[in-house]
Amino acid sequence: MKMIKTFALAFSALLTTAFAKLPAEIAGSWVLDSEATEKFIQTSPKWDAEGAKYLPSILKRMSMVEYTFEEGTISASMRGKSQEIPATLVKSEGNVHVFEIKMGEKTFTITATINKKGQLNMRASNSDDGDYYLWTRGKRDGAKDVSDHELATEVIEKALEEEEPKK
Repeated sequence: MKMIKTFALAFSALLTTAFAKLPAEIAGSWVLDSEATEKFIQTSPKWDAEGAKYLPSILKRMSMVEYTFEEGTISASMRGKSQEIPATLVKSEGNVHVFEIKMGEKTFTITATINKKGQLNMRASNSDDGDYYLWTRGKRDGAKDVSDHELATEVIEKALEEEEPKK
């Protein structure tokens, strides 16, 4: 009986995975919506003046990223380099799509939600780093890329800024 239950469970998981089709609303390329992200990130309970100081640099870096959702993969591209990440759509209900990703021995999920404005928000089960980024359909404009040196210099300058003396 235990063998039958195991087979039934494995077979139902196989069927769910085999028939999970990537919805058109999420398929394709997504780029950072910098203005919307800047507003949304300020609603985070972690938001503070220190974070505000670095936000322009972070947004510049993230605006160089393009995510592409295709059947079985999520690709992240930046400066002409792309990394394909095998991703299995495990659940799709309305505007919420859950992908399972296996990296080595670890498995985590990415929950992709499309809001009423058509923006994509991705939340990973292993990190909250991207919780407040909003993405919009489109292709990245490589002309807007900045060098790592320029970004690093900007971050260092912000870190070295001294606060105005309090009066």
